[in-house]
Amino acid sequence: MSLVTQNGEYSQGIAITQKALNNNLDLLFNNHPDISTIDQKNGNDSLKGDLKWGNVSLPVKETNLQKVNYHCKFAHGTATIGGVTIPLKDWEFVFEVDIDRAVLEPSSATYRKLKEKIGRPGNYQISSLYLKFNNSKKEYVQKLSNLQGHEWTSEDQKTAFLELIQKWKVSDPLKDPGKTTLSHVWTTPNPGESAPLAPSFPPTAVVFQIYPWKYFDQIVYEGLDKGGNNVLVFLEMVLSQSLPNTLPLIQTHNFLEPPAHGAMLISSKVFWDAFLLRTQDALLNSINEYSCPYVNSVGLGESSRGVHLTGDFGVGGKLEPDQYLWRPEGGGYLYGWQKIINKKPSFDLSIGNGDLSFTAETSNKIVLAGSGGIYTGVNIYGVTKFSAGAGIYSGGQPKDDFNLSYSIEWGMQIALKSTDKRRVLNLVLDPARTGYYQVKRSIDKEALNKSLQKNLEDDLNSIAETNGKKAEVKFNELKERLKHALEEVALFVFPGKGTFFFKDPELHGETNDLYLHISYDG
Repeated sequence: MSLVTQNGEYSQGIAITQKALNNNLDLLFNNHPDISTIDQKNGNDSLKGDLKWGNVSLPVKETNLQKVNYHCKFAHGTATIGGVTIPLKDWEFVFEVDIDRAVLEPSSATYRKLKEKIGRPGNYQISSLYLKFNNSKKEYVQKLSNLQGHEWTSEDQKTAFLELIQKWKVSDPLKDPGKTTLSHVWTTPNPGESAPLAPSFPPTAVVFQIYPWKYFDQIVYEGLDKGGNNVLVFLEMVLSQSLPNTLPLIQTHNFLEPPAHGAMLISSKVFWDAFLLRTQDALLNSINEYSCPYVNSVGLGESSRGVHLTGDFGVGGKLEPDQYLWRPEGGGYLYGWQKIINKKPSFDLSIGNGDLSFTAETSNKIVLAGSGGIYTGVNIYGVTKFSAGAGIYSGGQPKDDFNLSYSIEWGMQIALKSTDKRRVLNLVLDPARTGYYQVKRSIDKEALNKSLQKNLEDDLNSIAETNGKKAEVKFNELKERLKHALEEVALFVFPGKGTFFFKDPELHGETNDLYLHISYDG
């Protein structure tokens, strides 16, 4: 599954299976008995009957991907054509119906009810995506129909029956959209009004189409039985971006796998770039700000105890905001961030002179967390290492050299959880992983002068302990800030809130898109 097209990428896609659509239509059928009755006349011809059910199948092999096949299952009834009575008991008559979109009036009761279910401030255009029974030519689909052995006596008889079906109308969808509505879609001209405290990325533009589901044999099936996993897809844009000039969406992979009846796919550009890695009110970028190294000064000095390491360096360096940005990486990593500082001061001591090579380097990584191809979070970890190496010379000849270093290592895991009746995504710091913090010291190459060696070890331990404690305090502050931001303020509110329930969030390993299972909200 992919939202990428040759002319751009959709922000998010919501896919509902044919099975789920029919479950919803069954509810409408039971709640509105009048739509199960047909009573039409055309001159001397008439059609009168009651339906057991009315379901749709998605003709995904056709070129018009904004229509459905409507299956009428007659409980009983008769058609009288040219004086001949035709029994309709157990007929399954199938005809094409266009899917249309009707904008609801803000003053209507349906609009007010839906806006209340959306539950957010702002102005919305809410539309009913409905079956266009009225003023639409209903093309007969003979290959899917079952007329219980009836044979048309003539083309005129079949045409007369179709003319009666053509006259079958239901309530005006603008006045009573519930009777034939497949779903509702909504957009907003001002997404900033929708979620003042939590990014929700409400849709600002939307299109729809039907989309095939391929079995393992890569064959696409249609019809009520075998075509149950074909889907109706809503393709949406956020942040006032323009829709790609591309329909239909070309199939790459299935949108979902059974027994799921619906799925939502949110582009990595939305979930990662615009949410987790955003620059304003930074979330994950604040990790790089915390761990950024700084080196104000570094060198070797002398005192009564001999040669020792001096300097002012640690973590928490200040950069421009755009310098804390994570970058996509390969090799099994999602994103990485690195900052390297090199200093090469010279020194002149009683034991000789030489050059100091000092490096402060932070390397942070983000990787998917999970197993078996199911990723339900991310691991974030980093290492900041301070390394000093020096060569001491006397009379231009090497006299001694050494290398020493210490590193600060940390890690955390952010888990994806759906909450609030499964309409909101919490990103939760996993307690089992947030305590990963340690400081390591090492003498990578010992000095020949053991007195010098002892001084350097003492200096290294002292600096590492002092800076390590400072860094740990900042790390704990960072965890608390992220915990509050992820769990309380920076919630990711799903765009379909009030229409769908969401569950089982996971990250798609190939594209880093966010994937969720969804179901109708009552």
